Amino acid sequence: MSDSSDESVDLDVSYSQRPEWSDITPITQDEESNQICRIAYTENFKEVFGYFRAILKISEKSERAFDLTKDAALLNPANYTVWYYRRILLKELNKDLHQELEFITKVIRSNPKNYQVWQHRRCIIELLQEPDKELNFTEEILKRDSKNYHAWQYRQWVIKTFALWDNELDYVNDLITVDVRNNSAWNQRYFYLSNKYDLTQENEILNREIDFCLEKINFCIDNESSWNYLRAVIDHLIKINENNYPQKVLEFCNIKLSTGRDDDMSPFLLSFKIDFNWFRSKEMLKKLESNNDDVCLKQNIRTYANESLDYLTKLAIKYDTIRANYWNYLASNWKQEFGQYTQ
Repeated sequence: MSDSSDESVDLDVSYSQRPEWSDITPITQDEESNQICRIAYTENFKEVFGYFRAILKISEKSERAFDLTKDAALLNPANYTVWYYRRILLKELNKDLHQELEFITKVIRSNPKNYQVWQHRRCIIELLQEPDKELNFTEEILKRDSKNYHAWQYRQWVIKTFALWDNELDYVNDLITVDVRNNSAWNQRYFYLSNKYDLTQENEILNREIDFCLEKINFCIDNESSWNYLRAVIDHLIKINENNYPQKVLEFCNIKLSTGRDDDMSPFLLSFKIDFNWFRSKEMLKKLESNNDDVCLKQNIRTYANESLDYLTKLAIKYDTIRANYWNYLASNWKQEFGQYTQ
């Protein structure tokens, strides 16, 4: 296993040759001799973790133990026990937490997709209560990979814990402008929206978000992230407006569907319209329970059902053939639920 951080582990003098460690007998890893595939650990790795197991067994809390955890963490940043014990030592030895923050910064830069290193940073920031530089740090990491789940998770924790909401929407807007398909940025936008506002009564905010979505969908109609975000916003909006669907969304969809151009026939647009048709048809079906003679309602259901079956057929045979079985399954659901209105 190679070194994993900016700070390499080069043991000029092995632990076994250091006088200050002469009282410790390293504990080797318990491995079966008949293992089919044995891990080829380096000699440094085996020695460092042998001594780490030994000091862990006796719960030694000393400067040498703290230094040892540094070597162990650099050799295997994913080792939960190493970081956990290092935090115990930080507290017991009253270590400088700012120095520890510098150390974990270097480790994360070399291991940005490792859960344990982000968790250790979180613990240090909780102790320091100094989040001022954390958003800039996550931005640095996200510039290298804008979809790094661990960086986003940590960023959300920092924002929510320390109420650092002020510039987040601008940051997310910039990311979506650069890459409209960045699902992580759309997810962060919803995180911001749902935590910053009470979505049970923010009609104006939700309408603003719909406008934003439609603009991005118009730019790139075949983008699942923006369609999913639009669905989430609409779900909140129709609850506020007593199931009144936003008319501007329907008008947008109908305009795209009316062009007849293949470029506009996105599977996400078609499935979105199918879901709306199902939503409306179920509403009308309930109304028919109390007024079964309403010819207008029956005609509307027939229109929605036939339109949806037509879209499902097109999805299965032309626009999304890889999921043909799924679209055929939905078509069977439509026929089962509304079959009497499609004949």
